[in-house]
Amino acid sequence: MFKVKRIACLLITLIMTLSILQTTTFASDLTITKVKSFNYQGKFYMSFQVQSYNQAKVTAILINSAGKTVLQWKPLLSSSQNNPVVTFGENYDKLPAGQYTMVVTGELLGISPKTTATLKATIKNNPQATLSILDEAMCRIDSTKGYGHSFRFNFTQGLGKTVALQIYTAKGQLLKTNQYQLKNASGTYKYVWDYFPDNGLRVSGGNYIVKYKIGDGAWQQRQFAVQF
Repeated sequence: MFKVKRIACLLITLIMTLSILQTTTFASDLTITKVKSFNYQGKFYMSFQVQSYNQAKVTAILINSAGKTVLQWKPLLSSSQNNPVVTFGENYDKLPAGQYTMVVTGELLGISPKTTATLKATIKNNPQATLSILDEAMCRIDSTKGYGHSFRFNFTQGLGKTVALQIYTAKGQLLKTNQYQLKNASGTYKYVWDYFPDNGLRVSGGNYIVKYKIGDGAWQQRQFAVQF
């Protein structure tokens, strides 16, 4: 039996897109080791190995810079066999940018006095704005203008950022430019080109290129066909 409750805390710093070196915190008969961090299907995960001679309950919370708990994962139970690994994941793009502290605590069950080990990790959440084309197609604008070409974009982390579009001929001649400041953090944005360049007559059928970007991001492009 333990005479003294031992709690060891260790602070580590993590940039979300990078892995960090293995880090360990321990009490006399309970050890928590950070195994790895990784991104998978839009979520960021951190895995921890729990070593103990008895079953342990592992909890994790996320605290913002103001000291408020913004996430609390369901407790996980780890056995004393085969050095089990527990993993906690979340889509941090849904959270405001800033610094967060993840606190992982293990507690041995059926032991008196209470025995715990706690590990803390600082997560710098700097999500990047993204912009991608969902679809593009010819569409009818109205009875006066006739048909145009619709582009529908999906964006994240876009509040206050500008979507810039440029339309070129297949030979690289710039025809049309457009900018729009986003009013939401995420969602869809639709732009309809009426087939008129900034200066000149309505274009004819053929292949064209649309280039697009969000904020200070890199330009992306996609070819599309106009058929009358």
